[in-house]
Amino acid sequence: MPSPKDDPYVLNIWQELEKKYIDEGLSRWGAVERIALEYSVSPQTVYKWLTPGYRSQKNKLMMSEEYKKKKREWARRPENKIRLYEYSRKYTRYRRHLDSYVEDLFLESGGKPMTLLSISEKLKEKTDVRFDKKLVLSAISKYNSEHENNPIEEIEPDLYRMKL
Repeated sequence: MPSPKDDPYVLNIWQELEKKYIDEGLSRWGAVERIALEYSVSPQTVYKWLTPGYRSQKNKLMMSEEYKKKKREWARRPENKIRLYEYSRKYTRYRRHLDSYVEDLFLESGGKPMTLLSISEKLKEKTDVRFDKKLVLSAISKYNSEHENNPIEEIEPDLYRMKL
């Protein structure tokens, strides 16, 4: 049976049925279950579609699709293709050896403790490429596995120091 994803008019029908069943004395969940039974879908599906927050999420997704389309159009322009290609090459090169860049940052700081955010910002200054916290953590773990005698250890949550 169709759902609002297949046919947007089904949502209006479901909303009317929900009002009707609630007026008859059913609870909201009872109305949802009855609609689910009539349309051969799960009650969770009906509940999600009848909840306003889910519909607003759906609208946000539609807006993000428009944003993605604009980004794709921007990326198709020849001058922007070149910029993206160069950034991609830089990212790949720096990403491959990110653990050595993290080591250099700690050696330059003289063993001072640094947060993940500060490490990420300093990497951005040094390489002109943005790396998120997750990649920095993976680089630290890679460094620690290769340099067991001189590891980067976590002092407090989100605070790291190189053991010299």
